[in-house]
Order: sequence, then C-alpha cells, then structure tokens
Amino acid sequence: LCFAKRRPADKSPGNLNDLVGNAARSACELSGREPAACRLFLSQEPLPGMFSAREIEQALENIICNGLESKEQAVVEIETSTDGKNAYINVRDNGPGISKGQHLFAPFVTTKHDKGCLGLGLTVAQSIVHAHGGLITLASESGCGTNVEVVLPLHAIPQP
Repeated sequence: LCFAKRRPADKSPGNLNDLVGNAARSACELSGREPAACRLFLSQEPLPGMFSAREIEQALENIICNGLESKEQAVVEIETSTDGKNAYINVRDNGPGISKGQHLFAPFVTTKHDKGCLGLGLTVAQSIVHAHGGLITLASESGCGTNVEVVLPLHAIPQP
C-alpha cells in the first residue's frame, strides 16, 4: 500500500550528516555488525535542509544494510559532500557486486532470496529520495563492489 498512495513527508530542519550517522548506527545494529563495519567520511560543512528525518534514515538504512549483507566481512564506506546546492551521499561496499541487467529498484527484485529478503529496500529508498526531490543511482560491477549515490537538494532553512 505504501507504493499505491504516497503521502507527502512531514519535513523539518535538519543536518543531513546527523541523519547519515544515525542510519549507519541503526544499519549496523539491524545487520548484527560491529559499528566499525561502517566507515563514515562526513563533510566538514553542515548539510542543512528540510527533511523527513525518519524517512531519510529509513532510505539510508536500507542502502547501508544491503552493503553490510553483501558478504560475510563486508565493509561499507559512507561519504557525504556538497557543492553548496546539493548534498551527495555515497555508500560503497566491498561486496561481490551485482551483475548487469538486474533491475534492483523494481519491487520484489533481490539478490538475497536465501536470506528471506523481499526485494523492497531499494524500491522504498528510491521512493523516499524522489519524494525529497533527489536522485539515487547505483553503479556496480560483478566482483568489484557496489556504489549507491544519493543526491538531495539542500534548501534554506526558514528562520523564525
């Protein structure tokens, strides 16, 4: 039902770096991994904007969990940066990569059938990112890991 009728997100002022850190911690807990499995490289500049914190964290948790679950000793690097107009979040893993031709943003497409996954994580992440006016792309090559890039617009936070 989430896909059938999406409600507008309740957005409030926030720093995207904080949301990335929260999502990384949650993803490690959900995956049963030590926090060291997620390496954060956060922008020195704050990344202020209007976000639904709950939704952005959910999208990032889904992406990070995919990386952490890609192999037994997976390491995920999460980097944030900005060009002043947009925030860039790159989530890279050292997993086996994904062979070409898989439509991983489509619902119910998964490479983890053996783990009981439904194949909704990237679909939900894409929906959330698009609802925030952003873009999400995936680059992968079999045997070389995967990089997911999320681009979100940075909006001026209204002053009281």
